[in-house]
Amino acid sequence: MFLRGRSDNPDIRTTPGAGLPLWTYSWTYNGGSYNGQMVGAVPSTGTSTTVPVRAVQR
Repeated sequence: MFLRGRSDNPDIRTTPGAGLPLWTYSWTYNGGSYNGQMVGAVPSTGTSTTVPVRAVQR
């Protein structure tokens, strides 16, 4: 489970509106159509994506 909350510590505040870079894809299988999303750059671009994370221990 992921939590997003307020903090008085400026080092762990999240930036409002700062989203993860996403790409969408779709495929068909056995007559059904499916969609999905992945975090990062589209693989065909050959670029990488770094998603900064900060672990907070309770």
